[in-house]
Amino acid sequence: MLFSAAGRESGRDPYLRHFYRASLDGGQPILLTPEDADHEIHLSPRLDAFVDIYSTLSQAPTVALRESTGALISELWRTDLKPIVQRGWVAPERFRVTAADGRTVLHGTLYLPSGKKGFAKLPIIDSIYGGPHRHNAPVRFPGDGANGAMALAQLGFAVFALDARGTPLLDRAARDATWGPNFGSADVVAADHAAAVEQLAAKYDFLDPERVGIYGHSWGGYYTVRLMAQRPDVFKVGVATAPCNDNSAYFFSHDRWLGLPSEFPDSYQRQSNYPLAAQIKGRLLLVAGDADDDCHPLHTILMAGVLAKANRHFDMLILPDLDHSTIASNGYVTKRTWDYFVEHLLGAEPPTNVRIPDGR
Repeated sequence: MLFSAAGRESGRDPYLRHFYRASLDGGQPILLTPEDADHEIHLSPRLDAFVDIYSTLSQAPTVALRESTGALISELWRTDLKPIVQRGWVAPERFRVTAADGRTVLHGTLYLPSGKKGFAKLPIIDSIYGGPHRHNAPVRFPGDGANGAMALAQLGFAVFALDARGTPLLDRAARDATWGPNFGSADVVAADHAAAVEQLAAKYDFLDPERVGIYGHSWGGYYTVRLMAQRPDVFKVGVATAPCNDNSAYFFSHDRWLGLPSEFPDSYQRQSNYPLAAQIKGRLLLVAGDADDDCHPLHTILMAGVLAKANRHFDMLILPDLDHSTIASNGYVTKRTWDYFVEHLLGAEPPTNVRIPDGR
């Protein structure tokens, strides 16, 4: 049996994937990809060989052809980093922080602008997803993903993605910290992300913990609104794209995250963002596409309604003919997100003559 797995190799980043062989008769798995990197595997049709594309955030991809035993047949390609380094590219950094429970080690990825020494203290932006089914912080070269964090950092921000408690690849207790009655608790996701801001600012003296923003799409939109409400002392500016502000009204059941309504009826009340509207003190931009068939735009409109009733200052952008995927990759939405942080976190006037193509 051949399989990929993460977290088996002692002393390595537990989010790096490696490739293994194991006998169905028992015994320990045999490591086939020894390099300390993330390994993307492509098996041959006869399963007698595989192509191994491995990299880290700072190590560009190497392409190797291996036998099914792991023996190296040939190194097919090794990428040269010099051209992009000479142009000022800065590799994202993996970091570790301690969760708010005081014991769980959390991992994340930090993006800094090129030539950060030329800036004053950098505002911090949290690129959040937080969905219970996948992790968000990239580990492979070049570190793309995390909702365009690398590009946003170049505007003069320190942007981080964190895999907090409640996300995959943690131990059972940390993984289940947001399950059932604890879902949406201020003591878990909000507390972990606030702890990450504090610890990153303590480690890097050029980060400004008084100017912190947060943004995300889908689950990330939900948590953007929620963390701005639960920790207004930390998160001052937010952009929530396609948020599902009440998961009990999602288009399919979230019983696997919240538990059965018959068992945990209070969970379905506590997880809603609507009752938290009055707690938001910062600047918030809500974004939705009117063709979103995943997180219906009604979630955004209802959130706007409760914010208005609470007399909160907020902004809203609803665009036609954009669904859940296209709203995330829409160039105009990206520009408005960047503009919002430049204006409200940097305190600068964003340029008006910039057009960003769709797709990130």
